[in-house]
Amino acid sequence: MGVFTETHAQNTGSYWQYDMGYGSILEHKNGLSHLNTAHPAFYRLSYMTASDTTSRWKRRFNYPDQGFSIMVQDFHNSTLGQTIGLNYHTLFYLLNRNKQHQLMLDLGLGFAYATKTFDFETNHKNNVIGAPVTIAPQLSLVYRLPIRSHWAINSGLSFTHYSSASFKQPNSGINTVFIKFGASYKPQPKSFHYPGVQKPPLPESRPLHMGIVAKLGFHEAHPGLGTKFVYEISPYISKQIQPLGHLNLGMDFINSQADKTYADFLYTIMIENPNRTLQEHKRLGLYVGYEHFFNRISCEADLGYYLYKNMDHYMDVYQNIKIKYRFKQSNLRIGLGLKTHVFKANYSTIDIQYQCL
Repeated sequence: MGVFTETHAQNTGSYWQYDMGYGSILEHKNGLSHLNTAHPAFYRLSYMTASDTTSRWKRRFNYPDQGFSIMVQDFHNSTLGQTIGLNYHTLFYLLNRNKQHQLMLDLGLGFAYATKTFDFETNHKNNVIGAPVTIAPQLSLVYRLPIRSHWAINSGLSFTHYSSASFKQPNSGINTVFIKFGASYKPQPKSFHYPGVQKPPLPESRPLHMGIVAKLGFHEAHPGLGTKFVYEISPYISKQIQPLGHLNLGMDFINSQADKTYADFLYTIMIENPNRTLQEHKRLGLYVGYEHFFNRISCEADLGYYLYKNMDHYMDVYQNIKIKYRFKQSNLRIGLGLKTHVFKANYSTIDIQYQCL
């Protein structure tokens, strides 16, 4: 992504990047072999802003770059078609920021439009994507080498995922790994020396925090039963264990109307079974998680275990992935969450969090 440094100003400029990739679909479950018939390809155009030196949180993370990309992925499969996505990227430098050649970690999160989705009549073989709008995270490990003052070339490995987060079924999701190559162009290359990374100290006083999170989402439990709402109430406690990291422990009380509809459906179709019972749709889980802070934005990953669940189509273990925004001088946060069971997304939520103590 170019020789991206500057001499006197704090703003280090912007640059364009074009990437293409050649890859393979990862069969993360049985029943996907009919989709893995050719090697997918992607084409991505990015506009990135090189990091300035005035932001405290950027200094802590080795001055990452940020930007947006438009990406087209062609699965070369008539059942899957193509996806067209828009992503927000943060590019983390893993080596000394002043080196010309760089090893970088590129994290992208956004949405994509899928041209071919499941349809009972016209596309029943698509058992991975049920809705045209999908969540589209990306992860890349990139090596960059400058070749001229304006230009650089790069190569690396990329991982893409598309999922409708069970808003519509089916929702197995599709995962692809790529070898990628690209070039970047910076219109106004400059020379700049980045100051050293500043790591904040761990405070001596680290009180225990308590709070509660309310979550609301929508999902479909079975094809044809319709999209219904789900809500969660999650009390938690939090303890700072690193300068920018907290350990969280909490409980999830889950009430899904989609699961309730599915339980009613199962009870109805078993009408000839004298031992049939109506399954309880509510769930209760205990989770432990780690939250990392980037200025007012934080990311959290949780690992949970169901203390109570009556419906057996869920695994005992689940995961939560969350991104949050904290309002200035406030204990209130808003965020987006995704509940998964390993590779399968259960649903996404809008979260409101309040820290009581």
